[in-house]
Amino acid sequence: MRGAFENSARAVWMLGPKQRLVRVQRRRRLQAGEHKNSDRMNSLLQRQPRRPLDVRMQQLTDLVVKAGTDPADAKKALKPTTYSEIVREAGTLAPMGAAEAEIVWSSCSSLAHGDIYGTLSILERNMVVTQGRMNLAQVTSSPKVLFWATDRSVAMMQRGFDLFKERITCHS
Repeated sequence: MRGAFENSARAVWMLGPKQRLVRVQRRRRLQAGEHKNSDRMNSLLQRQPRRPLDVRMQQLTDLVVKAGTDPADAKKALKPTTYSEIVREAGTLAPMGAAEAEIVWSSCSSLAHGDIYGTLSILERNMVVTQGRMNLAQVTSSPKVLFWATDRSVAMMQRGFDLFKERITCHS
């Protein structure tokens, strides 16, 4: 569910703004983050990228300036974003709102990472045995929470498809 929600929120975030330039900038912001992550991965693998980071970033800068960004604002326009920002903004562009979008994403992320707060907050617990301060608990998924996360993910995907239909135009 996390992947479905996160990726559909990413699409909504990119397609949401009415101004084409902002959509272009957002796509390039994601690419700037990809370039930096790629460099980190190459470093870990002790490899050199095919093209240096500064060359790739200059290409992105040239693209956003050509699209209409003021050259003085190009660096800011290419600042990588976080998934938290993406999810919250996507939520504002969907009926669920920013807070619920972040709750869905954080819930799914906490379970994906094995975080205790997610396990204790979201999953169902059945106390099997209690001895003093020690509890043996059976932890299982919650059909109600699974349905809710699925429903919100489908709603975010639908919003992405709706925005895509709205934005399909020729800009040549």
